[in-house]
Amino acid sequence: MKRILIQTWAACLLLGLSVAAENKPVALKVIHEDRPVLLEKFFKHYRCPEPYYIEDYLEVADRYGLDFRLLPAISVRETTCGRFEKNNNRFGFHVERYGFTSIPGAILFMGQRIGRDPLYRGLSLTKILNRFNSREEYAEEVKALMRQIDP
Repeated sequence: MKRILIQTWAACLLLGLSVAAENKPVALKVIHEDRPVLLEKFFKHYRCPEPYYIEDYLEVADRYGLDFRLLPAISVRETTCGRFEKNNNRFGFHVERYGFTSIPGAILFMGQRIGRDPLYRGLSLTKILNRFNSREEYAEEVKALMRQIDP
């Protein structure tokens, strides 16, 4: 019986379901299969330079447990997603000190920084954004951009 329950739980997990205490399936938030489409639409709306590096953004978000909308929203807020970047730094992260050899490298650095650094780890989205930029309205500006990607 225990083996059947484990197999059922594993199958539900793969399908994006969870088994509640009453053994009834409960929907969990499933990763959007349309995330690439949502990001492409967002980047096109802001006339971001191509390539959009969508796969890099999604891979880094998944690897470090970040909301897939966070880094693209920061890049639009900081440099209009690269139109005003300096040294491949689309995130406005200590521009005077940090340059990157590539955009994918910058995306990876920022994902690691926000996802693993003790300065950010375990914080709410608002607190992460307040640490990233202490301007009072910054967190709300980035969250509004995130909602434009997917409410």
